[in-house]
Amino acid sequence: TGKRVAIKVVDKRLLLEPFLNMEVASLVRCHGHPHIMQLLAVYDVPANDVGPDGEWHLVMELAEGGELFERLLNHGAYS
Repeated sequence: TGKRVAIKVVDKRLLLEPFLNMEVASLVRCHGHPHIMQLLAVYDVPANDVGPDGEWHLVMELAEGGELFERLLNHGAYS
């Protein structure tokens, strides 16, 4: 489609599948919320030379504008 997206890569060694499922379920429940990034797709990538245990790729709406954590450190809370 030519649309720019963000891809979150999760190493399967670092996160058990039930925790990934919880994150995905939470993002699906929040679908359509104007202040939460939208999950567009999830891919289970098998083990290869780069990721010997495999990876999950979460394709998400791209949120430009920098790191929220850095903004909170510099400006304090927004509410």
